[in-house]
Amino acid sequence: MLKIILPVILGIFLLGIVGFEDAVAGITPFLISDQAGCESVGGTWSTPPDTCTFTTDITLNADDDWRFLNGVTVKVNSGVTITNNGILVAIDTLNNFGTISGGFGGLIGGGTLNNEDTINNFDTMEFNIINNFGTINDFNTIKSEFGIINNFGTIIDFITMEFHIINNFGNISNFNTINFPHFNAHIIQGANCGTGTILNTTTFECVVDPTLTVISTDTVLETSTVVNGSVIVQSNSILTIPNGVTLTIPTENHLRIEPGSGVLIKLGGTLKIIS
Repeated sequence: MLKIILPVILGIFLLGIVGFEDAVAGITPFLISDQAGCESVGGTWSTPPDTCTFTTDITLNADDDWRFLNGVTVKVNSGVTITNNGILVAIDTLNNFGTISGGFGGLIGGGTLNNEDTINNFDTMEFNIINNFGTINDFNTIKSEFGIINNFGTIIDFITMEFHIINNFGNISNFNTINFPHFNAHIIQGANCGTGTILNTTTFECVVDPTLTVISTDTVLETSTVVNGSVIVQSNSILTIPNGVTLTIPTENHLRIEPGSGVLIKLGGTLKIIS
């Protein structure tokens, strides 16, 4: 499966160093921006880009407050567990290939979370963007007032999810509340409100993106085409681009190829995704 991240709404704010209710009383945030800071908390530094990678299990205590500053990517390797009882913030990006467990009183947050494995949240998780390809088990609160969840995996929510837009192509099981705090906030569930699964005890608005091009059967593109938005090739469908034909996808949009589907670009055909 080709993993394509959906576009980001312009104007989304960056969570600042003190963006999470400021610092906890009596605890001074530890700001991490370089190799020395990374290694002091048990990480391994590499560059470029500036990355702090955790290769062994780490535990943050209740009085730990780690803030990885803008420009630093935090990576959790496969097989590694981060147990967070304090505050763990990646202002830029957190890439999780292992397991992150946030305890009661713990906070996990930052700019963008790319989750490929497992996150267990028992208190608060707050990111501008969550791209989930793995599993998120939420036993308290996942939120971002103007943020986006792009879900291709599984989210199990027992208390509260509060986001501006949820793009669901996977499975969401919600046993309490999905909140949309602002006008025009909504769920886009797949291409036709049926690609993903939402088991939900509350109601939600299902919105189909009017610019979306959906390929649901085997299709041969007959003429060169510039689409208005994103393209989804649904399962068991093949999109063929023959000789002399170009498919152009505009900037800030994406191509999603679902499992069991494909795009066949024949000799002389062109697929152009404008970055």
